[in-house]
Amino acid sequence: MRVTWAALAFAGMAAMSCADTSAPKAQALWSLTQLNGQPFMARATLSLTQEGRIAGRGPCNSYSGIQTAQFPDFKVRGVLSTKRACPELQAEAEYFSALRMMTRIAIMDDTLTLEDATGRQMVFTKTE
Repeated sequence: MRVTWAALAFAGMAAMSCADTSAPKAQALWSLTQLNGQPFMARATLSLTQEGRIAGRGPCNSYSGIQTAQFPDFKVRGVLSTKRACPELQAEAEYFSALRMMTRIAIMDDTLTLEDATGRQMVFTKTE
């Protein structure tokens, strides 16, 4: 019986160390439609690819990073992107700056919303 309890204790600790950082129904490609209540005219995408990982495409460059908080909290760290120049570099800077500030995630139907502590939002729609 001791072996069984030890195995259960180990399994419980392992499960706690692999906390679920993904949102239900989030594993899709999401396109940014609004930034802080204004239409976002450039193309930018977000994908929560696997537990704790994000990836996507800003207006100019592909990126990836780590999402470290448990749903519904959202905290991005270690965002890396390619360094290609394009006419939408200002929109890309705004996108990455906003993404790093977001603290909450909500998903309703085909809409994913990220929000920061001051109420600023990034609104994404599911892309098929």
